[in-house]
Amino acid sequence: QTGLNLSFGNFAVGGVFEYFNDALDQGPNVINFWVAGVGASYSMDAWTWGVQYSHQDRENDGSASADEFTLDRVVLTTNYALGPGIALDGSLGYTWTDTDPEEGTFGGIGIDDYNSFEIGLGTNFTF
Repeated sequence: QTGLNLSFGNFAVGGVFEYFNDALDQGPNVINFWVAGVGASYSMDAWTWGVQYSHQDRENDGSASADEFTLDRVVLTTNYALGPGIALDGSLGYTWTDTDPEEGTFGGIGIDDYNSFEIGLGTNFTF
């Protein structure tokens, strides 16, 4: 695991990477995967806007299941500080996956390609 965050005034950028060797070892299924992500944000007064992207690449060295699985995700975020210790959060995200072979299985559970759009709203209280 590794990560790096840098701030330049109101701008911030960061990146992360994680590798899993033999993350799952069940008989013929041996899974190795890695995840990488980058993000950036800009703050102005009470507002903070951000964007992030992550990619996961998983390989299964087993026999009767999906050999490869990739997952990509892009998220736009915003945060508004209402006052000391109170903030509103919002996000829009898009996630897509790809399996090879198509309609593969893992542990008897079918996995397939999919695309999704997410909307998130939240609050943050600190004291």
